[in-house]
Amino acid sequence: MQAVRHPNVMGCLDVFADGGIIHLVMEFMDGDLRKLLDDRGTILSEMHVKCLAHQILEGVAALHSRWFVHRDITPTNILLSFRSGAAKLGDFGFARTLGHRDRPLTPMCTTLWYRAPELLYGAKFYGQSVDVWSTGCIVAEMFLRQALFQGRGEFDMLTKVFEKRGTPTEDVWRDVSALPTFVEFSHHPKVPLPTLLPSASRHAQGLIDGLLSLDPKQRPGASDALAHEFFASAWPAACEPQDLPFAWRGGSSAAA
Repeated sequence: MQAVRHPNVMGCLDVFADGGIIHLVMEFMDGDLRKLLDDRGTILSEMHVKCLAHQILEGVAALHSRWFVHRDITPTNILLSFRSGAAKLGDFGFARTLGHRDRPLTPMCTTLWYRAPELLYGAKFYGQSVDVWSTGCIVAEMFLRQALFQGRGEFDMLTKVFEKRGTPTEDVWRDVSALPTFVEFSHHPKVPLPTLLPSASRHAQGLIDGLLSLDPKQRPGASDALAHEFFASAWPAACEPQDLPFAWRGGSSAAA
């Protein structure tokens, strides 16, 4: 991603051809968020979650400022430096530029558990808010240490989402019934965030509630999310990246 240079976006150091094959030289990173979340020996307090969430949203905001949509933000695609504590967005295989309103995009992109509901309903015209939904899923997962929505297919995913976020109506999500594969679900009330995420502070719950708005038009932009009270003033303050619990485990952030 030479077009986007940011501390929280994986850098492409060089591109060269050899024997008709294009090679990319990327920054070396030690691990990813998926492995961290699966490591039950690593405890993530709210100050750690806040630091990681801020870095992720910084990367998303940088990408969006250049009119890119990532379309596959997952814990596996958030890479970590054990030396510096940096978290960086990686794997841009599904990334696309926006700007052509009449150009459809495939809804079959984001990994299922992090796929926005409009994509699950087959939307072909969508925007950067799909990345915001994915980020909200990840922030929630850092508190839960498991994915918030775990479906086995698109219909099951929608069921899991609506069971927790409430079944949408036109009042909640305008024009939802016009989406290509819209199916009306039985009514489920929205589950309060304190019930879903009891270990998260009310400010963290408020941030996640916005990121996981069913209506994509109601989700904040990544840069707006960075101004949320959760980051701006709420206690506890975010730790420094180098103070994250996985930092300084013998890794190296040197280029390879």
